Amino acid sequence: MRIHIRLALSIFVLGTIAITSGLVHALWWRTAQANSHALAATVNQQIVGAVKRELYSLIVGAEAAHGAVRTIFAQSVIGTREADKREFVFLAQLQAQPALSWIAFGWPDGSFFASH
Repeated sequence: MRIHIRLALSIFVLGTIAITSGLVHALWWRTAQANSHALAATVNQQIVGAVKRELYSLIVGAEAAHGAVRTIFAQSVIGTREADKREFVFLAQLQAQPALSWIAFGWPDGSFFASH
């Protein structure tokens, strides 16, 4: 009879340990899932914010270069057909805005000039 009591107690203790460890694991897993989703959402927001700021700065730089070149041509500081001066202005804009890879200017007849 004593052997049966020991066996019953051993099974009870092992069962209690198994249930407790399963419960702890389930709670830990649920918490870890929630934390990982929150972390992923936070990282995603930071990435989106950084890309948004970078694109905004690129667009502002491009608009500034566009405005400068447009003003130079509109005020007749240089003529649109003066190739050497036009190239100098375009290259100066590219140096001032390193994020821009090229600047182009087109005429109504379909021809255009670009600097890289």
